[in-house]
Amino acid sequence: MMNKKRNLTKTLLYTSILFLFCIIFTPSDQAFSYQKPNLIFSEPSWIFHSEEKGVKIYYQINSCNNRSVVFFKFNNTNKEKVRISWKETFQTTQVPEEKDGFLGKKELDLPPGETYPLSCDQIKVKECVTFPDQALPTYKAEITKVNLRNINVTPL
Repeated sequence: MMNKKRNLTKTLLYTSILFLFCIIFTPSDQAFSYQKPNLIFSEPSWIFHSEEKGVKIYYQINSCNNRSVVFFKFNNTNKEKVRISWKETFQTTQVPEEKDGFLGKKELDLPPGETYPLSCDQIKVKECVTFPDQALPTYKAEITKVNLRNINVTPL
């Protein structure tokens, strides 16, 4: 009986020490806070850009890690997979006239349906996002406007 009490006491002691160790070495802003995913996309915030051969293109300029970022949503209403290509132009608070994006032509294979990032933290299709340094890398750009041109859609 005495051994069971000692074992229980040791277990409680070790568990308490482990708990304190975790609290001490966890950054203070994360110790007891639950951080929701940065879900920033809602239907009203998407702006319709254009439609080309059954592909509807939407965008939004939003904040991601304190940077203004352009997010794209593509809705392929065709029954088959297509390839879309385009070039981006940007206006920024620093340079109000339209400038070509640094990355040049982008290309993406789209299955039927919608393709877009779920959140700022879950970007699986890199072509659906343009960060300021990809738009204009010569300075810290604050993107205010985006335009797509030379849009081409081909069936696969």
